[in-house]
Amino acid sequence: MAAFASFQMGKSGLTDQFMQALRNAFKTHRIVKVSFLKSSTRDKAEIKQMAEEMCKKLEDKEQRYDFTTIGFKATLRRFRKRGETRVSGAAKTSMKF
Repeated sequence: MAAFASFQMGKSGLTDQFMQALRNAFKTHRIVKVSFLKSSTRDKAEIKQMAEEMCKKLEDKEQRYDFTTIGFKATLRRFRKRGETRVSGAAKTSMKF
């Protein structure tokens, strides 16, 4: 299984189908990479704006998303659910029942 999912955005832009595909990918992955094809845009400021819009559309009460852009690729990350705590590996092994 790959550590991340990858998508390509073309001239259609942010459609409802594209957003639904992203939501489905985030059900099994924490990282999604989106490549922007020449037909979508070649303006890096517009790519950053589109990535920000994707994160806003994905967010809900429980999940938080963030992005980074490098060149013509955006990397979207899903963070843990709000209120969820993480137990480290060392803490797991030191617990005795």
